[in-house]
Amino acid sequence: MTKLWLSGLFFLSFACGAPEVDLLDQAPPTLREEPAGFEEAVVTRVVDGDTIEVEVIARVPG
Repeated sequence: MTKLWLSGLFFLSFACGAPEVDLLDQAPPTLREEPAGFEEAVVTRVVDGDTIEVEVIARVPG
């Protein structure tokens, strides 16, 4: 019973974490030709399955 409870707690901790977006997984083939700069942002709202709102917190020029 303790193992089941700990497993549930483990999976719940992942479900309650902040959403992260890694655009390198879906990067276009021309990524190497893009400027080197990037923006760091925090997800503020998940609208639906493929739309999110973010707040940009840092910019690195490139």
